[in-house]
Amino acid sequence: LDPDNLDVERRLAADLMADNQTDAALTAWKDIAAGDPTDPDALAAIAEIDEQSGNLDDALASIKKARELSSDSLKLQFDEGRIDYMAGHLDDAAKIFDGLVAAAEHPSGQYSEEEKQDYKMFLDNLAEIYKEENQIDKEIATYQKMATLGGDYEAYAYDQEVQAFRDAHEYDKAVSTALAQMARTTGATKLNC
Repeated sequence: LDPDNLDVERRLAADLMADNQTDAALTAWKDIAAGDPTDPDALAAIAEIDEQSGNLDDALASIKKARELSSDSLKLQFDEGRIDYMAGHLDDAAKIFDGLVAAAEHPSGQYSEEEKQDYKMFLDNLAEIYKEENQIDKEIATYQKMATLGGDYEAYAYDQEVQAFRDAHEYDKAVSTALAQMARTTGATKLNC
Protein backbone atom coordinates (compact mmCIF):
# COMPACT_ATOMS: atom_id res chain seq x y z
CA LEU A 1 0.00 0.00 0.00
CA ASP A 2 1.14 3.51 -0.81
CA PRO A 3 1.49 5.46 2.45
CA ASP A 4 1.26 8.72 0.49
CA ASN A 5 -2.27 8.02 -0.72
CA LEU A 6 -4.28 7.24 2.42
CA ASP A 7 -7.69 8.01 0.88
CA VAL A 8 -7.21 5.29 -1.73
CA GLU A 9 -5.93 2.94 0.97
CA ARG A 10 -8.99 3.64 3.14
CA ARG A 11 -11.32 2.75 0.26
CA LEU A 12 -9.30 -0.40 -0.45
CA ALA A 13 -9.33 -1.41 3.22
CA ALA A 14 -13.10 -0.85 3.43
CA ASP A 15 -13.62 -2.91 0.27
CA LEU A 16 -11.47 -5.70 1.67
CA MET A 17 -13.51 -5.71 4.87
CA ALA A 18 -16.76 -5.76 2.90
CA ASP A 19 -15.41 -8.72 0.92
CA ASN A 20 -14.53 -10.56 4.17
CA GLN A 21 -10.82 -10.52 3.35
CA THR A 22 -10.05 -9.79 6.98
CA ASP A 23 -6.32 -10.55 6.95
CA ALA A 24 -5.71 -8.23 4.01
CA ALA A 25 -8.07 -5.62 5.49
CA LEU A 26 -6.27 -5.77 8.84
CA THR A 27 -2.92 -5.24 7.11
CA ALA A 28 -4.34 -2.31 5.14
CA TRP A 29 -5.89 -0.66 8.23
CA LYS A 30 -2.64 -1.10 10.16
CA ASP A 31 -0.76 0.57 7.30
CA ILE A 32 -3.27 3.42 7.36
CA ALA A 33 -2.93 3.80 11.14
CA ALA A 34 0.86 3.87 10.75
CA GLY A 35 0.59 6.45 7.96
CA ASP A 36 -1.89 8.61 9.88
CA PRO A 37 -1.65 7.96 13.63
CA THR A 38 -4.41 10.56 14.23
CA ASP A 39 -7.05 8.51 12.36
CA PRO A 40 -9.52 7.04 14.89
CA ASP A 41 -11.47 5.32 12.10
CA ALA A 42 -8.48 3.16 11.17
CA LEU A 43 -8.05 2.12 14.79
CA ALA A 44 -11.77 1.40 15.10
CA ALA A 45 -11.61 -0.78 11.99
CA ILE A 46 -8.61 -2.65 13.42
CA ALA A 47 -10.59 -3.17 16.64
CA GLU A 48 -13.57 -4.48 14.67
CA ILE A 49 -11.43 -7.03 12.82
CA ASP A 50 -9.66 -8.11 16.02
CA GLU A 51 -13.03 -8.45 17.73
CA GLN A 52 -14.41 -10.60 14.92
CA SER A 53 -11.27 -12.75 15.12
CA GLY A 54 -11.70 -13.20 18.86
CA ASN A 55 -8.64 -11.11 19.74
CA LEU A 56 -10.52 -9.09 22.34
CA ASP A 57 -7.44 -7.74 24.15
CA ASP A 58 -6.07 -6.36 20.87
CA ALA A 59 -9.51 -5.03 19.95
CA LEU A 60 -9.80 -3.29 23.29
CA ALA A 61 -6.33 -1.74 22.95
CA SER A 62 -7.18 -0.38 19.49
CA ILE A 63 -10.59 0.99 20.48
CA LYS A 64 -9.08 2.71 23.53
CA LYS A 65 -6.49 4.39 21.28
CA ALA A 66 -9.29 5.46 18.93
CA ARG A 67 -11.22 6.94 21.87
CA GLU A 68 -8.16 8.92 22.92
CA LEU A 69 -8.22 10.52 19.47
CA SER A 70 -11.97 11.09 19.42
CA SER A 71 -13.12 11.15 23.04
CA ASP A 72 -16.56 12.60 22.26
CA SER A 73 -17.54 9.80 19.85
CA LEU A 74 -20.53 7.91 21.25
CA LYS A 75 -19.95 5.11 18.75
CA LEU A 76 -16.40 4.53 19.96
CA GLN A 77 -17.59 4.63 23.59
CA PHE A 78 -20.32 2.13 22.74
CA ASP A 79 -17.84 -0.14 20.95
CA GLU A 80 -15.45 -0.01 23.90
CA GLY A 81 -18.25 -0.93 26.29
CA ARG A 82 -19.35 -3.78 24.06
CA ILE A 83 -15.81 -5.16 23.75
CA ASP A 84 -15.26 -4.80 27.51
CA TYR A 85 -18.46 -6.79 28.04
CA MET A 86 -17.39 -9.55 25.66
CA ALA A 87 -13.95 -9.70 27.32
CA GLY A 88 -15.63 -10.17 30.70
CA HIS A 89 -14.70 -6.71 32.03
CA LEU A 90 -18.21 -6.12 33.32
CA ASP A 91 -17.37 -3.31 35.74
CA ASP A 92 -15.59 -1.34 33.00
CA ALA A 93 -18.43 -2.00 30.56
CA ALA A 94 -21.03 -0.92 33.14
CA LYS A 95 -19.20 2.38 33.72
CA ILE A 96 -19.12 3.09 30.00
CA PHE A 97 -22.78 2.25 29.41
CA ASP A 98 -23.82 4.14 32.54
CA GLY A 99 -21.99 7.17 31.13
CA LEU A 100 -23.68 6.73 27.76
CA VAL A 101 -27.10 6.50 29.44
CA ALA A 102 -26.40 9.66 31.44
CA ALA A 103 -25.24 11.49 28.30
CA ALA A 104 -28.33 10.39 26.37
CA GLU A 105 -30.89 11.30 29.07
CA HIS A 106 -33.02 14.38 28.54
CA PRO A 107 -34.46 15.93 31.69
CA SER A 108 -37.46 17.03 29.63
CA GLY A 109 -38.20 13.44 28.59
CA GLN A 110 -38.52 14.60 24.98
CA TYR A 111 -36.56 12.51 22.48
CA SER A 112 -36.41 12.22 18.72
CA GLU A 113 -36.94 8.70 17.40
CA GLU A 114 -33.20 8.32 16.77
CA GLU A 115 -32.43 9.47 20.31
CA LYS A 116 -34.95 6.96 21.67
CA GLN A 117 -33.29 4.16 19.73
CA ASP A 118 -29.85 5.11 21.02
CA TYR A 119 -31.10 5.52 24.59
CA LYS A 120 -32.82 2.12 24.44
CA MET A 121 -29.66 0.49 23.06
CA PHE A 122 -27.52 1.95 25.88
CA LEU A 123 -30.06 0.94 28.52
CA ASP A 124 -30.41 -2.56 27.06
CA ASN A 125 -26.66 -3.13 27.21
CA LEU A 126 -26.46 -1.79 30.77
CA ALA A 127 -29.35 -4.02 31.86
CA GLU A 128 -27.63 -7.05 30.31
CA ILE A 129 -24.52 -6.33 32.38
CA TYR A 130 -26.62 -6.07 35.54
CA LYS A 131 -28.27 -9.36 34.62
CA GLU A 132 -24.83 -11.00 34.25
CA GLU A 133 -23.84 -9.63 37.65
CA ASN A 134 -27.12 -10.82 39.26
CA GLN A 135 -28.03 -7.24 40.22
CA ILE A 136 -31.76 -7.59 39.65
CA ASP A 137 -32.66 -4.28 41.32
CA LYS A 138 -30.36 -2.34 38.99
CA GLU A 139 -31.56 -4.36 35.98
CA ILE A 140 -35.19 -3.55 36.81
CA ALA A 141 -34.40 0.14 37.43
CA THR A 142 -32.72 0.28 34.03
CA TYR A 143 -35.79 -1.14 32.30
CA GLN A 144 -37.99 1.30 34.22
CA LYS A 145 -35.98 4.15 32.71
CA MET A 146 -36.59 2.64 29.28
CA ALA A 147 -40.33 2.41 29.94
CA THR A 148 -40.49 6.21 30.21
CA LEU A 149 -39.92 6.36 26.44
CA GLY A 150 -43.48 5.11 25.95
CA GLY A 151 -44.98 3.12 23.08
CA ASP A 152 -43.14 0.03 21.90
CA TYR A 153 -40.18 0.92 24.12
CA GLU A 154 -42.44 0.81 27.17
CA ALA A 155 -43.92 -2.55 26.16
CA TYR A 156 -40.46 -3.98 25.54
CA ALA A 157 -39.18 -2.66 28.88
CA TYR A 158 -42.05 -4.22 30.81
CA ASP A 159 -41.58 -7.53 28.99
CA GLN A 160 -37.91 -7.44 30.00
CA GLU A 161 -38.82 -6.60 33.60
CA VAL A 162 -41.15 -9.60 33.74
CA GLN A 163 -38.42 -11.81 32.27
CA ALA A 164 -35.87 -10.48 34.76
CA PHE A 165 -38.16 -11.32 37.66
CA ARG A 166 -38.81 -14.77 36.19
CA ASP A 167 -35.08 -15.39 35.75
CA ALA A 168 -34.57 -14.42 39.41
CA HIS A 169 -37.42 -16.77 40.43
CA GLU A 170 -39.40 -13.83 41.81
CA TYR A 171 -42.63 -15.02 40.27
CA ASP A 172 -44.98 -12.85 42.35
CA LYS A 173 -43.17 -9.73 41.12
CA ALA A 174 -43.22 -11.05 37.55
CA VAL A 175 -46.99 -11.54 37.71
CA SER A 176 -47.65 -8.17 39.36
CA THR A 177 -45.48 -6.39 36.77
CA ALA A 178 -47.31 -8.18 33.94
CA LEU A 179 -50.69 -7.31 35.46
CA ALA A 180 -49.68 -3.67 35.93
CA GLN A 181 -48.62 -3.42 32.29
CA MET A 182 -51.80 -5.12 31.16
CA ALA A 183 -53.86 -2.67 33.21
CA ARG A 184 -51.99 0.26 31.67
CA THR A 185 -52.50 -0.95 28.13
CA THR A 186 -55.91 -2.62 28.21
CA GLY A 187 -57.58 -1.52 31.43
CA ALA A 188 -57.86 -5.17 32.55
CA THR A 189 -56.93 -5.85 36.16
CA LYS A 190 -56.86 -9.66 36.27
CA LEU A 191 -55.95 -12.61 34.08
CA ASN A 192 -58.74 -14.74 32.68
CA CYS A 193 -57.10 -18.15 32.60
